[in-house]
Amino acid sequence: MSNWMFELRRFFPTEKFRSDVNQRGPVSVLAGRAGIGKAEPYAWLAGRAPRAEGLAKFLTANEIPDNDYRDYLARAASKIRAVCSSRASTKCHREWTMTRRQLGALNQRREQRGLVPLTPDDGVISTPCAPCARAETGLRALARENDERFEGFRPNERPEVVEESMGGHQVMELNWKNFRTMIRKPKAASHRAQIALGHVAAALVKGFMLCHLCELAVVERHSGKGPCNRPHFHRVCLFAFRRWFSRTNGRQASANELPGPPRLGKRGPKPELRLHRNYRILMAWARKGRSALRAIRNEAGFSSRATVTEARKAFLHYATGSWDLMFSKNKRIRKTNAYRQDLVPLPQSLDSELKSGGRDAVVVRLWAFAMPVDDIAAVTGADHTRIAHVTRAATDDDLEARRREILNRCQPVGADQRGLRKRRDRGGSAA
Repeated sequence: MSNWMFELRRFFPTEKFRSDVNQRGPVSVLAGRAGIGKAEPYAWLAGRAPRAEGLAKFLTANEIPDNDYRDYLARAASKIRAVCSSRASTKCHREWTMTRRQLGALNQRREQRGLVPLTPDDGVISTPCAPCARAETGLRALARENDERFEGFRPNERPEVVEESMGGHQVMELNWKNFRTMIRKPKAASHRAQIALGHVAAALVKGFMLCHLCELAVVERHSGKGPCNRPHFHRVCLFAFRRWFSRTNGRQASANELPGPPRLGKRGPKPELRLHRNYRILMAWARKGRSALRAIRNEAGFSSRATVTEARKAFLHYATGSWDLMFSKNKRIRKTNAYRQDLVPLPQSLDSELKSGGRDAVVVRLWAFAMPVDDIAAVTGADHTRIAHVTRAATDDDLEARRREILNRCQPVGADQRGLRKRRDRGGSAA
């Protein structure tokens, strides 16, 4: 139990709750009526602080008046309503909900800047919203810039200084009209293409990881600079593994029963750790950006053009048969994926990889987990004829070996181990 929940114990009317429960019948009947486990009301009777959602559901289902519980429900609410504190100056009417964890992170940032932490008042906090906070920061930065630029001039003299620096009042009016005409004019197809190419060629915030099932490239699911420990799968790969696990074991796979990351070799080069750099090289080469390619070569310390060629081949070795599988499929990314497809068409760029048999092992692995043929073709880039040829040649021993290779990376936690872990977390004895 968190410190916040522990502190809520003294605000919960335990005696009133015990009296209301005793007047209305057995705890098991009341819990069943509310659709919750009977262990929760028993814990509340023993002095444990309930969560606001569960307690409100229990009170409503059993027709218990909440007059004596309103103060506690307001304190125990997991979500807090927030209103913009800048509405008086900017006429902002933004309202949103904030979790307790987000409020704690906000108060931590306020303490670092020497500000007073925020506390909910009747379940509501007042703080600037993100757009107003950015606008305030920009205004402060602009004020500092103007103070330096117009040093020695009075405030009423600043417009004249700007007009003189721009060439006079008429020039400023003309520039303003041209600017408004430009921003209202529809962008041409070539202009939109250049914008999309800029997104494609820009350095990615996220890097690449290997899918835990097919072991091909997928973009990381977080944007931080530190290591990402979350499981990485293509959507079709994750669905295929969960579907196979459910049919085999009669239940859904838990989070700790999903396959872990592929094991890397201890010796020799590891191109799977250089996927981000190799992607940049591939895109710079495809759009004929010689200056960008030269900068990447100098940054990586490449001594020849042959090394750049090997970097391109190394990325395509781990590329899937579609850009949409490697990158997310929101509206903006779908547009950039279309330009990626124009620069480096997939799966056409994987012909040499497919003809050499480099994807046959991946096909057998996915077939071992009963992935549909269309999904295998999308992941590997192989056509249906190649997939049929490879799967017919695979024996039952080959399929079992591929399954065992993946399942050996799973780390299921048994009931005895879960109990041992809980005792350790509580500070109990491990013996």
